[in-house]
Parts: sequence; C-alpha cells; structure tokens
Amino acid sequence: ISAETAAEMESVLHALSGYGLKIVFTLAHQAGKVAASLKAAHASVVFGEFTRESSMAIYDIDFKQIVDMAKSGVEVCLSMLAPDMVYGRESYWWTVAKLMKGGADDKMVLKMLGENPAKLYGVADRIGMIKPGLDADLVIYDGNPIKEVGARLLVTMINGTTVYSA
Repeated sequence: ISAETAAEMESVLHALSGYGLKIVFTLAHQAGKVAASLKAAHASVVFGEFTRESSMAIYDIDFKQIVDMAKSGVEVCLSMLAPDMVYGRESYWWTVAKLMKGGADDKMVLKMLGENPAKLYGVADRIGMIKPGLDADLVIYDGNPIKEVGARLLVTMINGTTVYSA
C-alpha cells in the first residue's frame, strides 16, 4: 500500500485492523512517526529513495526514527522505488549514508537490502542471505559498497555460476 504520511498509514492500519492481513507500506516517508502502530500491526515498510531534499523537508524524515523502528522489530526494506520512477545505485548510497548517520550499521543495512525483502516476498528459503542451501546469488566488490561509493564490482554470481568478472 502506498502511503507516504503518518496520517495515511494510521488510517490504513485502522481500516484494515481485524482482517488478519499482512500490511506492507511503500514510499512510507513518515513511517518512523508511527513505528509503534506499525509494530503492533506486524506491518512492514519498503522505503524507496530519499535523495530529494524536497521530500526530506515535506515529510520531515527522521532517519534515527527509521533505524529505531527497525531495531524494534518492524521489518524495514530498502528499494530504489520512487513516486515517479526508479532511481539508480547512487540513490542506495545516499539512503544508506542517511541511515548510517541515524545509527544503522552494515549488518542492519544488509538485512534491509537482502534478508527482509526476501522474507517479505516469500522467497527467504532461496535467497536473501549467504548460508548453506540457499541460491548462491552473490556480488563481490573491491571494497565495502555500503560505505564506499567508489567500490568496484568485481564478480557477479547467479546460482553459483559466475556471470560477470571484471
């Protein structure tokens, strides 16, 4: 459900309470402001791009609230989704930088990028983590791509087969 403001999310949570539905909000810029309600409803949040300063100002986005919400148990996912288009990897880096400034660490960010979306879409038995028995879909960089914008992609593997090598 696309709901950008706290009021929209609260309205949806209220309207759908009692139906036993799994609620997932996208573009939920003000989710941090209703974290307790999201947690109580077992709702998940898929955040898109946070690179536009106008969005930051309009929605009064607080990245510490988002990090605290994730730490409290609300399933938070990152995507390149935007209201009018999909952005590139630079959007990820800016969003990750803002989350890290708000208190996220590498492990939390990786969970938001891999494990949480896999659970949300029902494919965690195949992807989302690196562990025995799961598909070996991997990317290998020459540095930490979460912290280093200039990290270069060296290898991409799908199902354990190298499909790209620098």
